Amino acid sequence: MAAPQTFGDTTQGTKTLAISAVYAYARKFTGFPGGNVSSLSLCCQYQSRVGDSKWKAAIYAADGASGTPGTLLWASKEFTMAAGMSSLAFRTVNKAGGGSTYLDEQDLWIAFFTDNSIFASDDTSGGTGIRAPAGYSYSTAPVATWNYGTTAYNRLWRVYLTYEPPSAGLYIPSLMGPKYYPSFGGVSYG
Repeated sequence: MAAPQTFGDTTQGTKTLAISAVYAYARKFTGFPGGNVSSLSLCCQYQSRVGDSKWKAAIYAADGASGTPGTLLWASKEFTMAAGMSSLAFRTVNKAGGGSTYLDEQDLWIAFFTDNSIFASDDTSGGTGIRAPAGYSYSTAPVATWNYGTTAYNRLWRVYLTYEPPSAGLYIPSLMGPKYYPSFGGVSYG
């Protein structure tokens, strides 16, 4: 079993921006190597003026028009931001329903949604993010196919996923002696 790895932006950063409940947010990451995704982490903090807030996250394939978010691949449980979470830190949510989901090698969009407002770590320079136009519903997010729009919002949200890469190969004992079959993307060929 391979050790868990991270993919995305693990830098905490120092800047924050209030993110609103009327938008869906996403950031694109290229070159996910493939593996079993179990959790997702967002660098954020409690916003005291609004009280408790909930947020959830999702991973979309970059198979929409011109590489925009398209097909929902993974959805998280809900996370509650409450008093006492006033320092900027990575908060982690597991997959809805538990366990993990295998995702192939591909480019991904990591999206997040809030029911109220939270502070999220970001950097305004050079981002590959989008902020959906107002009008999405937190209660139904995430949807199976991204339909929230693709308005550029070039922020570098600090967000990453944790995954277990596929094993390097498969050992199969046989009557003619042991054989080693290489593995490509989690599929063994012999």
